[in-house]
Amino acid sequence: MRFFNDLADLNAADIRDLVAFAGRLDENPQPRALEGKVLALLFLNPSLRTLASFQSAMTRLGGGVFVISPEMSI
Repeated sequence: MRFFNDLADLNAADIRDLVAFAGRLDENPQPRALEGKVLALLFLNPSLRTLASFQSAMTRLGGGVFVISPEMSI
């Protein structure tokens, strides 16, 4: 998978591959499936529930995450 900033950057085949990958992980969790991957979360209007969900999912799959928000520049 390449880098992307917007779902619109992906073509239909890429999206199908991501959905299929998610389905495989749902059926057969792999704790290291995203090892070495980093997810950047940009929150302009913070949502604690969404933030916690993304952070916990990445952690469970072996990836890392960092958060960027407007409050961080203060």
